Amino acid sequence: PDPNLCDGLPLIPCYAAGNPDSKDTGYGTLTFETNPDRWGLAFFEVWLEDDGIAYPLNNVPCHCQVDVNPCPALPVNQGLNVPCNQQCNRQLFGGNPTPCNRQIFAINIEPVNDPPSFRPLGPVTTSEGAQVTVPNWACNIDHGGWMEWPYQEVSFAITTSDPTFFTTPPTIAPVPAGEELPCRDLTFNLAPGKCGIVEVTVQPIDNGGAIAGSQMGENALGVPYTFSITVNPENTPPGFTMPSNMVTAAEGTGTIERRLGFLTDIFAEPFDSCDNGDRVERINVVPVTPQCAALFDVPPVIDLPSGDLRFIPHTFATTPPGGCCYDVIATDLHGASSVAQQFCINLTPRNDNPSFVASGDVSVCEDADVGGMQWATHICAGSIKLSTVCDMQEQASQQVTFDVSTQQAALFSEQPSIDSMGVLRFQPQPDASGTATVYVRATDNGTPVAKTVDTIFTITIVSTNDPPTATLGQAVVVDEDVGAVRRSQWLTGLSPGAGEANTQSVDVVGCLNTAPSLFSDQPQLILNGDVSADLVFTTAADKNGVATVTCTITDNGGTGTGQCPGNNTITLTFPITILPVDDPPFIELHESCVRPEFMCSGSTSTSICIGRTQGGTCTETNLVTSVSVLEDEGLMQLHNLIRRYGGGPPDEDQAVAFEIAASDGSLFAATTPLRIDPVSGTLIFETAPDAHGETILSITAIDSAGNRSPTLGVKLTVVSVNDPPTLQARMSVVVDACYKEQCPVLTFPSFVTSTPGPANEAAQQVTYSVSPADPSWFTTLPTIAPSGLLKFALKPGLFPAGSMQQTLVITATDDGGGDDTTSTHSTLIVVTSNQPPAFDISPLPLVATEDTPDVVRVPQWARQITAGTPGESFQSLTFSCRLDDATLLKAGTSLNVDSTTGDMMFEVAQDAYGETTGTCRLVDSSGAGVVRTFPFTVVPVNDCPVLEVVSQQLNIYDNGAVTEPVILSSSAGPREDHQVLSFKVLSISKPSYFVIEPHFEATGIVLHPKDGVTGPVTLTVAATDDGGVQRGGCDTSKRLTLQIFIAHANRPPAFKVNNNVITVLEDSPLVIIDRFVSDISAGHADETQSVSCIVSPSVVQGFAIQPHLALSVDSKTAALQFRTEGNTTGQFTLNVICTDSGLSSPPHQAQSLPVQFIIDVTPVNDPPFFKFASPDGIRVWEDSGRYELPIFLSGLVAGPEDEKSQVTQVTCSPTERAFLLDTIDLHVSTTDNGLGTHTASLSFIVAPEVFGTATLECCAVDNGGTANQGENNYCSS
Repeated sequence: PDPNLCDGLPLIPCYAAGNPDSKDTGYGTLTFETNPDRWGLAFFEVWLEDDGIAYPLNNVPCHCQVDVNPCPALPVNQGLNVPCNQQCNRQLFGGNPTPCNRQIFAINIEPVNDPPSFRPLGPVTTSEGAQVTVPNWACNIDHGGWMEWPYQEVSFAITTSDPTFFTTPPTIAPVPAGEELPCRDLTFNLAPGKCGIVEVTVQPIDNGGAIAGSQMGENALGVPYTFSITVNPENTPPGFTMPSNMVTAAEGTGTIERRLGFLTDIFAEPFDSCDNGDRVERINVVPVTPQCAALFDVPPVIDLPSGDLRFIPHTFATTPPGGCCYDVIATDLHGASSVAQQFCINLTPRNDNPSFVASGDVSVCEDADVGGMQWATHICAGSIKLSTVCDMQEQASQQVTFDVSTQQAALFSEQPSIDSMGVLRFQPQPDASGTATVYVRATDNGTPVAKTVDTIFTITIVSTNDPPTATLGQAVVVDEDVGAVRRSQWLTGLSPGAGEANTQSVDVVGCLNTAPSLFSDQPQLILNGDVSADLVFTTAADKNGVATVTCTITDNGGTGTGQCPGNNTITLTFPITILPVDDPPFIELHESCVRPEFMCSGSTSTSICIGRTQGGTCTETNLVTSVSVLEDEGLMQLHNLIRRYGGGPPDEDQAVAFEIAASDGSLFAATTPLRIDPVSGTLIFETAPDAHGETILSITAIDSAGNRSPTLGVKLTVVSVNDPPTLQARMSVVVDACYKEQCPVLTFPSFVTSTPGPANEAAQQVTYSVSPADPSWFTTLPTIAPSGLLKFALKPGLFPAGSMQQTLVITATDDGGGDDTTSTHSTLIVVTSNQPPAFDISPLPLVATEDTPDVVRVPQWARQITAGTPGESFQSLTFSCRLDDATLLKAGTSLNVDSTTGDMMFEVAQDAYGETTGTCRLVDSSGAGVVRTFPFTVVPVNDCPVLEVVSQQLNIYDNGAVTEPVILSSSAGPREDHQVLSFKVLSISKPSYFVIEPHFEATGIVLHPKDGVTGPVTLTVAATDDGGVQRGGCDTSKRLTLQIFIAHANRPPAFKVNNNVITVLEDSPLVIIDRFVSDISAGHADETQSVSCIVSPSVVQGFAIQPHLALSVDSKTAALQFRTEGNTTGQFTLNVICTDSGLSSPPHQAQSLPVQFIIDVTPVNDPPFFKFASPDGIRVWEDSGRYELPIFLSGLVAGPEDEKSQVTQVTCSPTERAFLLDTIDLHVSTTDNGLGTHTASLSFIVAPEVFGTATLECCAVDNGGTANQGENNYCSS
């Protein structure tokens, strides 16, 4: 239906007759190329033709049959479901007719959304705070192809590098569907106080989406375009802050009144990114109240840059109501003036100093409660007209306060103070004494505040004796019967009194307590010098309770007499608690159990030593007796072991339990625990079977409070008793009858095994004896060695056919004595013997070929097969064969030999070869057999190599050689890793598409398409090995077809920078260099993308307007624009980078390499500068003689920061009414004022008897010169 869908008809290549690749026919590859931006359904007929003879049928040419993929379902209204009914006949090999037909198929080209695009106008330049509309900034807005504009909408996503530049961000109105290639305005509102360059990125977006699954689909996002908006500053009037608009000063005294920082935040424009280096040139103070001019010797002036206000009030001057008011106006270098702000000065009368009469020095006792005392009298707020009468005018309107201070503040807990009535108050620090010098100054609350000179007096604190002090230790709690107790330094902090340690000492008078019966030695305090004391006492036996102790301590400071008496005694009271203690229980063994050496010396009783020395010679060992019993005697009782026991003294009637433990518990049966009968004192235990040895029984009594008695020990010995040995023998021994003249001695290792008894008898030796039931069977009677070896020899020819048996009695004896013998029996069986079979094998080697598909048969491989002796021919024979390397045979099969014919049969395993050894065993029906070994070989045959690729379709680009790792896996064949494998390109459908023919290298296939060549190419590849083709081998893999599609790769833009070094003068205006960049192209000759160019970096310190590029209308050239900041010099290295709107992800390149250029800013000398400290002029009186002004000029500099090293000379001369002045002298300071500027002083003599106004012109000249239009002088009057 649409012939424009395809560029030429689709092709299906066929193979020619005789083509070696004809074995792969049966499939045809369909190849076609679609036209750009075309989509829909196209229908085609397909048939095959050969070069044979055609037999017409109804004048229709005969074609052979072809099968194609089923046609897609077609809309009914297409009417294209044409049946394939054309047929013809062709004579084949047998003359059979074969129907053939044409078939119809469809190619459905699905739509793919293309990205939108537009043509931007480029960078924008505007002013600070502007509301901007750029008409038709975006034009030729394309929805994404001629087939998409009718139904898609285009909008714009806009981002900025600094959103704070805008109050309303940049916007572009959307384009509705159906509007073809329109233009749209760019609008935005700028924020005040923001200057410089901001980058804006605009990206078009349509609402068509991307078709899912499409391999060539593109996103609906268009190529973003980045441009710059340059915002230039606008001059704004200066300003300042006046924290206070009212100044109050006293009536004049001839001195300068200053108000530091009267103006703050003085600025020429707001401090922001638009600051253009402007500064405030002067501040004018304009009178608003004319009648105030006579009230000041020097009128108000405000200094720059400090903002200080200075003036000299006239003596006796007072201002009218509301004060004298002035307007303050600041003016900048460009002539802009600030809004006037008003302030007023109020001049007031001075205040007189107050006065009073002091009482003199004061004396109090140490630690006294002082309260208050009248100290100052005749208190006046102002001057005293008479000796005792105050100035009532100031007295009525003012109040007097006293400032009191002393350098001996440590003497007071409440510092000295005097209230308005003259009452002195203070409080001495506890225990403090000494003399303090006190300073008193009276102050009134007039304006300004008036003060008296200091009045000095002393406060003496008289010392008194303090009682001693001490700190008690922790509560004293001890156990009953603890004996002597000494608590070292229990009493601490002992002192004669505060501040008296160096002059006095302390002593303990004595201690009493409320319960002396609790102690054998009564509690006392023993001094350790004068700083601490030990508490000592000894408890009485078996006594407990609480005693309250009272001790008295004195110092030798006395109690004193007169005005300030003292105290020298303290009493300390504390408790001592003696806690009751539970006594441990005790145990006494029966007299018959006590060993005499453990009796206490000098004792007449049978008491046992329990760990404490009572007689002087007792040992700490409490082992008191020993007992012996026999092994395996079972349950045992030792009667009356415990004679007496108890829970402690008689007043501790407590229940007692026994704890008993054995040092070796393995001697006792686990079922019967060790215990002692508490009534009879009997020890009850049971020994473990076969256990013997010595153990210590530890016996301890425990009362109901958990107290334990000393542990007593009883030594118990279990005496060993010998056990019989164990014996095991084989149940029977079967031997063949002997037919030789002399029968050999037969041996049977490990015929018997035995042990001497339990583990404790392992050292005993065991011997064996054998008693046969019929000794006549033997030439050598049976014997058994200690190792268990049985040995005997049979008589020859004694046994008829069949078998005979008899019993052997075996006895084992150990050398332990007692019960030392054990017997058992075994059966001896004698049977007649069978002769083994025999066979020979073929002398020819067994050789097979790898991968032999059928069963291999080797006729008569086994020969001369016999069952043994002629009398054994009735027996059946069986072959069992195996290979040492069974992997040479097919899994689940083995070597098989026919015992009748001797033929050998086997199956070779797939891909297995090698040499190994085979073994065959011939066995008769009686179990006798014979073994033969032989070599076995499988000869290898080369397998075809295997090649598998990652994908049979590769997409590459026309921008140079690539190496594609197409090989997914490869192999020379099974077990053929030693072979060398190589890869070859067998055929190329379009060799002219490549610079060099495709070929394989180590890492993949190398493809180097020619520049600008695109389209499909078909390669045929295969793998080969060096294994050869002997014995039907294969050295080439199956051929694989690779479809290569060559696409165009985006090239980076190209351009030319026409001037790599740009030289401009310092402080130059906006610089515009047309055609700075030229010959701008998208890159490759067939690329028509849009190109944008920028300067990098985008922000460089030193530029008021950052360097940027403005594209021409045809986008072939670009102009460079920039403006440096004031006083900027030096070289700036920058780069030009261009970006096209094509694809950028590798291998595409949308951005060029940077091209460097330099902006060289040449220095230009700036003029020097100064300002007059009094810009409104100098006012002097007629005939006043010499006048000196310490600071006449201020802020004197040679220029900007980089010109401060220049030398500046200043001269001043009168230009009008010069006769008014004589001897003008100007002196410039040699050092700056800390702000980098200098000042100059002025002195002159006023000519006598003349008055009027003279004009002085001052000029400053530096040595920077005037090269490059520089300026080196500045004059002002």
